[in-house]
Amino acid sequence: MKNIQSAAVLAALSLCGVAAARGPEWVEKGDAGTLPTSAQVVTSSPTGQVKKISGALNGLDGSLAGDGDYVDMYYVCINDPTLFCIVTSQGTQGSATFDTQLWVFDSQGRAVMGNDDASANDTGSAIFQFANDGSEAGIFEPGLYYICISGKGVAPFGDGGSLYSFRTPTEVSGPDGPGGGSPVAGWGTNGPTGEYTIAMNGVCPVPAPGGLALMLGAFAVRRARRR
Repeated sequence: MKNIQSAAVLAALSLCGVAAARGPEWVEKGDAGTLPTSAQVVTSSPTGQVKKISGALNGLDGSLAGDGDYVDMYYVCINDPTLFCIVTSQGTQGSATFDTQLWVFDSQGRAVMGNDDASANDTGSAIFQFANDGSEAGIFEPGLYYICISGKGVAPFGDGGSLYSFRTPTEVSGPDGPGGGSPVAGWGTNGPTGEYTIAMNGVCPVPAPGGLALMLGAFAVRRARRR
């Protein structure tokens, strides 16, 4: 069973990487923040899609005030949840020079999913439409979300404590920690840093309010036709 699951993960990673190879890239402008109030808004793309986000975590490099640069958060629009993926695994269009973790939060800053390792012996991370921890968490509707990257060991917490509880490093976890129902309020201890590229699919820039309404309407029509 483990071999079958690993093969499925590798196939999904490959598909996400192929999709990312065909699209434009958002490059971090300055320093993306760590919380929804300071997240970097992804606002434009030549094709209406975003296939990569590239940037760097610089840690305490002497040029940053406060706690340093150990987390980057981006505000994006997920326009097709069925195609959604974000990946930093080697061998895909994603990459990183450090051991990553990936996170997704909803538009209110509440935890949706998180992942440490995409597969065994892989320091990259990957999240697709659904969690695999039995929490039934996932991205079911298009809309505005936060995508976040941190180094291994740097995890989000809310008013009630940790937002996630990981049983294994390869788990794609839903918000099952003691603070899982509350918005992200901060992050744990500092972790590894470096450059990264997050490959992705099903993601577009944040549209104007009218554009968001049209997108949601179109998705509802497509879903009704599938039924």
